[in-house]
Amino acid sequence: MPSRRPCSGSGRATRRTDRATTEIVRHGEELRDAPDGAEALYALFEERIRVVDERVAELAALRSDLTSRMGTGCPLRAADPAG
Repeated sequence: MPSRRPCSGSGRATRRTDRATTEIVRHGEELRDAPDGAEALYALFEERIRVVDERVAELAALRSDLTSRMGTGCPLRAADPAG
């Protein structure tokens, strides 16, 4: 479902991606000397990849929404689904 605010998803997705990167770095530093650190990092990476995939899907939906608004006469208004 398109957001009511124009372009509202782009900043949110960027902030979440930045937080995910920070989390990976932080956990990597914490696990550096752990005996099972590599396994724990692999699990963290798998989780982060899943989150990134979800965000890519959100960004693709945002792109689709923005593209559909072009040519509507007012890009703040969602495109008419009937065409």
